[in-house]
Amino acid sequence: IKSHWQEYKKLKHTYTHVDICKSPLSITKKIVPYDSNSVIWWSNAFHTVNAHYMQGLQGVSNSYNTWITQIKKRNPDMWILGKDYLDKPVEGGQIKNYVTKS
Repeated sequence: IKSHWQEYKKLKHTYTHVDICKSPLSITKKIVPYDSNSVIWWSNAFHTVNAHYMQGLQGVSNSYNTWITQIKKRNPDMWILGKDYLDKPVEGGQIKNYVTKS
């Protein structure tokens, strides 16, 4: 574990405070185009009490679809991890394949 932690600390990490349901562009514009080594994780941001209460099902569905579209447009080879707006896992694949299946 210690050696893994030492290697992990060498990775470049960035954090941006943003509500991806309202303004995903502030994150998606940072995505490096066509980098197949990129990963994005958004946890369950689109399936929270706050997201559904503030936007309703249609609003959060629209926000999620905007998020997915912006990611795919920026880097179709990006690996994605998270949950959709209905709490369905979105794990371990590239966005270009996820959008094809959805």
